[in-house]
Amino acid sequence: MAKHMGMLIGATLALAGMASSAAAEPPTLGDRDPSNPSQPVPPATYRPVTSGLQSFRPVDPLPWGSQNQNVAPKPGEGGPASGQ
Repeated sequence: MAKHMGMLIGATLALAGMASSAAAEPPTLGDRDPSNPSQPVPPATYRPVTSGLQSFRPVDPLPWGSQNQNVAPKPGEGGPASGQ
């Protein structure tokens, strides 16, 4: 009995899988038809792989005193010295 039940469940799942795949419609591409050789296509463009590349070569260090002053909190803005 258990053997027949397993076969029945297997056959049911197989039929459900085939029915769902047969009912699937291919995706629509709008007005484009890939099987039409005279269909217009956009022109091929060349974009170098290095376009927009930012150089990360080493540079001389900037004076650290002025760099610290640029990022330090201004008086009254808070920070550890103001107790906030």
